[in-house]
Amino acid sequence: MLKNSFPSNLTLLNTPCPSLCTLIQQGVVLALFGIIFPLLAKCEDGPRTVSPAPDTPQCEHGCCFSPSISLGREKLELRGLSTFRYWGFRVYTGALYAPPATKTRDAVRGESRKKLVLCYHRSLSPDQFREKSLGVLEDTPGLDLATLEPQLSAINNAYVGVKEGDRYSISYEPSSGTMTLLLNEKEPALITIQSPPIAKAYFGIWLSEYSVDKELTRELFGERDAQ
Repeated sequence: MLKNSFPSNLTLLNTPCPSLCTLIQQGVVLALFGIIFPLLAKCEDGPRTVSPAPDTPQCEHGCCFSPSISLGREKLELRGLSTFRYWGFRVYTGALYAPPATKTRDAVRGESRKKLVLCYHRSLSPDQFREKSLGVLEDTPGLDLATLEPQLSAINNAYVGVKEGDRYSISYEPSSGTMTLLLNEKEPALITIQSPPIAKAYFGIWLSEYSVDKELTRELFGERDAQ
């Protein structure tokens, strides 16, 4: 019985070999699979537009941003955008606008016009804003929160809840030292505070070395790796 369960030498000799055409077809299929599968894996989290034409809005996960805006009498350019995640879930996509001449991080963080826009991917309550922002500020060395507390309380009290698609924008005007918070670009502003120290501290939640997320900060400054 064992002997009959294996093919004889004659059987092996009579087994037809794959044709050259078949081998070529199989090779082409494998090559295409090797090319397409990695591309599909990269697209799993949604498309990213990193370097479009100069006048084309840049988009990430459904949030699109103009390549430039006007703030006061100055034109600001989109420096970078990035998506913040919490436990793997997208929370918001942020976009940073700054003058073209401000080439370094320190220049943007300093007394220059700037605007940060946050486009939300899910609903959040005012309490969630307060908790997260306060946590980052408390972990930032050198901040005197006792001195900043009145302005921070005013900002926290101005927050309203957001739903998917809503946008908060925070802008800074250095000539008056004024920070302005808008919801969906609607006037009147939720709050306007004239205080360079509070503006520096608050923008630091996203832009400082002790920000909410280092990768987010790096990409907001336009330092994203080439895709």
